[in-house]
Order: sequence, then C-alpha cells, then structure tokens
Amino acid sequence: MGPHLSSGTLNQSFFLYPPQRLVLSVMPIPPFPVIKVDSRRCSASERWVGLTDIREDARALIDYYFKEVEASGHWPPARRIIKLLATRITPKSLRREILDHATLLDLDPDQLLALNLYYDLVLVALNFRGQADVHKLLRQSAVAFIRGQPFGCTAFAFVNTAGHPMHARNLDWPCEGRVLEKGTAIFDHQLSSGRFQSVGWPGFVGSLTGIRPGAFTVSVNMVSTGRFSVGLPVPMLVRKALEVADSYTAAVKLLSETKVMSEVIFLVTGTIPAEMVVIERSPDSFAHRGPNAEGLLVATNDFRALKSGLSTAPQSELQITNDQRFAAVEMLCSDASFRRDGQSCFDVLGSSLVRLLCTKQHILMCAATGDLEVRPAGPACPA
Repeated sequence: MGPHLSSGTLNQSFFLYPPQRLVLSVMPIPPFPVIKVDSRRCSASERWVGLTDIREDARALIDYYFKEVEASGHWPPARRIIKLLATRITPKSLRREILDHATLLDLDPDQLLALNLYYDLVLVALNFRGQADVHKLLRQSAVAFIRGQPFGCTAFAFVNTAGHPMHARNLDWPCEGRVLEKGTAIFDHQLSSGRFQSVGWPGFVGSLTGIRPGAFTVSVNMVSTGRFSVGLPVPMLVRKALEVADSYTAAVKLLSETKVMSEVIFLVTGTIPAEMVVIERSPDSFAHRGPNAEGLLVATNDFRALKSGLSTAPQSELQITNDQRFAAVEMLCSDASFRRDGQSCFDVLGSSLVRLLCTKQHILMCAATGDLEVRPAGPACPA
C-alpha cells in the first residue's frame, strides 16, 4: 500500500487545504474550447480551425513566461542556443507546426519554440552539471525560464465496473494567476487513419495528456534523476505516439524504446483490463510497473521499478510530497466509498491529500469508450 500517511515529513504548505477526507470542487466548469485540427488539409488556417479564436489566451501565456526573461536580458543568448538545440531534436513537422501557430496567433516563433521545450528545459536547469561551455550556456538558457517550483503531477488507473481501464490525472504546473487554467484547450486531431485528442494550450504542439479513442490513453509525470541527453523532447514523443500508434501495444513500445531528452514517467492504459502500465524512463532506458494487488496503478514523481543506479533525491519540496500523494491515492481508492466511476475519480483528484496548490487540471480518460473530461482545479497558486 505504500508509505503510511502519518509520516512527519509532509510540508502541508504545498497542499491546497489542511488535511481532511475529501474536498469536492464547487467551481463552475468553464466551456474549454475544442480546437479541430485536420492534418489532411494543406494550409495552416484550414488545419487549425478555431485557433485564432483563442489568440488572447496564447498572448497571456507568452507574456507570463517572457516578460521577466526579456527584462533580464537572458532572452537573446537563450534564443540562439534553444534554436540550435531544436534543430537537432525537434521533428521537422512539429517545427513547421510551431511556425503555423506563430503566424496564426501573431506570436514570436522562437518564443513558442522555447515554450514547447519547457518540460525538458526545466529538467536541464535543475539537473545538468556539464562543464563544456555549450552545456553551461544551455543550462543558463534553461534557468531563464524557471518560474517557481518544478511541476509534479499525480495519476492513477483502475478497471471500472464495465471492465474498462479508467485513467485519472492531476496536472501540477506552478504558475501564478490562472493563465494556464483559463488557456486550457482540447485539440481534436483528425488523421487520415484515425483520431486523437490532446489537452493543452494554444501554441503548444506537444502533449502531456492525450487519448487515442479505441486504442490508448497517456499522461506525463515529471521525475528528476539528473540525466539529460540529446533525444526527443518528452511532450513531442507523446504527440508522436498519439499520431502513429494505433494500439496500446504500439504506444507502449514507442514510449518505452524511443530515446528521450529527459527523465519521465508515463501512465498508459488501453481498452481491456490487462492494458495498464507505468513506464519509467531515463533518456536511454526504461522499466515497466503494473497494478498492485487491488488492481490499482498509481504514479507520482519517483522511480519505483527502474533500477540502474539512478538517484531520485527530491529537487524541491513539491517532489517531497511524492510518497504522501501515492499513499493517499491508494487509501482513497481502497475506501468503501470509492465507486469506481468518474465522479469518484474526480473526488480523489480533488482531495486535500492529493491536490496541490499548483494543480491546474483534473482529467479523466477512458480509451475503450473514447471519453475525455477536463475540469479546472480551482484557486490559483499564491504569488
């Protein structure tokens, strides 16, 4: 069942409320826009129908992340090294997509490129200690974009009463104000051979959470071990899996075996009870972890199966809540009141023992039915 909740190491300042059993969200649910993306179309405006309707949300994101960076003078050198890095690690098709977004949203394409590498740049800034000048410059460029604590995330999966795997997740991403919550959008991608949906923001072409109906779901949790490599950025690997993998088995293989830039934990579910796995990744290795004896699979922000001499010492107080959140999900999902339905999932995600101050999205997915539901997490992080 994991560590006991009575551990004295928990810093309650990172949780939204004082400890209590369950906290149900009373916020009204906003109508998150659904942006239709038809990859079969030739022009950018035809592919990204409706994107310009959320131009102001994209501008708010850029302003938040770049206002202080530009004032500090860090952006010019950061721009150069990030563009050089992106040429090596970002697929040409996604670089083109970023340019399309920049044109349609009237934004700086280099700033959008940096935001699309944000997950991996955060880990570079936190962990990389290379001595070569280019490595130092890369790290300095990455540090320019760090705002507050690194993000975390909690995810879990189980089989519901209909025999379908359910995938629930909190997206934890520190950001003052409500710019990330207000800017959330669902991107509905139409392919020549299928369809997938991704939860993200305007200008962000990768994916941290996605579903390919009838095939699989996937979400990303950050983990920090100090490893970095020249591989595919994590959100872009998830996007690739959603585009090209037409089954749970194909998705797991791709997410496990593709070289990535940074460490990451994936939770993947399919359409039948046997299809649930946590994939723990370093840049060039992986390990799989399955459900516990009660059929519950939980992921927070540490490696529990990957044993290759990696250190997962916490890099921040946020990550210290790993064990508490892991144990809380197990406890709440084993309680008699947990009904193995959608509302029970949102109750767990909104619990004061699981939800953090920086939780931005509550998400529930089911690959078997194709269902995707996104709810806002509520009050923003304190400034």
